[in-house]
Amino acid sequence: VANAYLSSRPMPSLAQPLLDALSERTRESASLGQLLDNDAIIVGRSTARRSLSTGLGIGSRLPAYCSALGRVLLAGLPPQEAQARLRNMPRVALTRQTIFSVPRVVELVQRCREEGYATNDGELEVGVRSMAVPVRDRQGQVVAAMSIAVGVERMGMGEFRDAFLPMLNRARDTLATRLFPG
Repeated sequence: VANAYLSSRPMPSLAQPLLDALSERTRESASLGQLLDNDAIIVGRSTARRSLSTGLGIGSRLPAYCSALGRVLLAGLPPQEAQARLRNMPRVALTRQTIFSVPRVVELVQRCREEGYATNDGELEVGVRSMAVPVRDRQGQVVAAMSIAVGVERMGMGEFRDAFLPMLNRARDTLATRLFPG
C-alpha cells in the first residue's frame, strides 16, 4: 500500500529519470527521501549495476539521526524542532562509526544547514558512504533530500564529495525546477 501511494505521487515520477541518470553517470545508487516521523523514507531510488546492494527500495526507512538523507531533512526544520525531534527519537549505534549523541548530531545538522549537504561514513552500514543535498520549493522550504552512496573501497570521503557533490547538486536543481516551475 505504501509503495503504491508513494509511487503515485508526482515527486518520485519527476525524480526517477534524474536518479537514473545520476546513477548511470556515477555508477552508484541514488535515492530521494522525505521525512516521515523519525526516519527518512525512500520515495525514489535508482541502483547502478555495480553498486552496493544494500536492499534499500521504495518505502525503506533510514533513521534520520544517522543517515545523510535524514540529516539533510532535519536541517530543513527550524533548529529547535530538529533538536526536539532528535531528543525524542530512539538513537542507537548501528555500527562502531554511528554518531548518535544529541549534541554531536545537532552539530552535524547545523553544519549541513551551513554547507548545504550532509554525509555519512559507515554509520548506517559498515563500508558504505553517502552524501545528500536538500530539494527546496520556491519558498526555500526543504521538501525532500537527494543522496548518492558509494563503497568505501571505491573512494575516500574527500574524493567522493569532490567527484559527486556537483553532479548531485545539478540533479537536485533540475528536480526543483521540474517540481516548482515558473
